[in-house]
Amino acid sequence: IKLDSKSIFIQKAPTNPCDVLVRPEVQAMLGGDIGMTLRCLETHAPGDAFMERTNSMWILRFAAVLFGSCHHSSQDRFYHELAVVSHYRLYKDFPKLGDCSCFALEAMWALRRVPGSVSHYRSVLVFNTPEDKWATWA
Repeated sequence: IKLDSKSIFIQKAPTNPCDVLVRPEVQAMLGGDIGMTLRCLETHAPGDAFMERTNSMWILRFAAVLFGSCHHSSQDRFYHELAVVSHYRLYKDFPKLGDCSCFALEAMWALRRVPGSVSHYRSVLVFNTPEDKWATWA
């Protein structure tokens, strides 16, 4: 599933557009109310860590309603608040100079500053669903 937002506003955006995403191990320390919790299990390098994550993000529950049923244990971990371990990697200047990308087992998120703007970014989030069986109308 791909969510592409052409222009999102980021208040107090950093001067360097590569710094718009926070390293996963730092995000785990900071916490926050974004619909998921992160706990750093192991750090390999700055921006490269194994994280334990729980989810209650509305967009994942919405995708569950649209694209699949939730009856399998892996789906319970994906769509609900049971913990799952993922390998997170944060890349700066990737895929292009000035971009910032974060990769995890089930998702990829890339941010690129909109040309001519300081605070507007294009956001592309791509994630998979844990089941390849779709409703006949999907």
